[in-house]
Amino acid sequence: MATAAATDVVKFHLSLNSSNLHKSIAFYRILFAVEPAKVRDDYAKFEVAEPPLIMSLVPVAPTAGGTLNHVGLRVTDSEQLVGMQARLEQAGYATQREEGVECCYSKQTKFWVTDPDRTLWELYVLHGVVFD
Repeated sequence: MATAAATDVVKFHLSLNSSNLHKSIAFYRILFAVEPAKVRDDYAKFEVAEPPLIMSLVPVAPTAGGTLNHVGLRVTDSEQLVGMQARLEQAGYATQREEGVECCYSKQTKFWVTDPDRTLWELYVLHGVVFD
């Protein structure tokens, strides 16, 4: 299960496509001065305390749109998540909810929404860590 420290603060989430996962891990290890929280053949994640950031790397060649895969926020509880989704839907934005899914080697409830410039946002609450 997730520890309290992993879920007690709202954190910005950024996912980047990486043409070379190993080189990207090395770069961000230096930039953030922390070891990655997870490294798999198809995924890496950094959890940075200051600024409160979760950054994942996905081994996908950057597209014409650049390296950005999606951005997101990990919120502290389901109430926050439901409130955000309700506000967006009431304003006319389409969302796609996923309940208790396994994603990025963890269990989450989330929803996805696209902003007016077509940036994909993932908003989620973490329920626990999935181990190999």
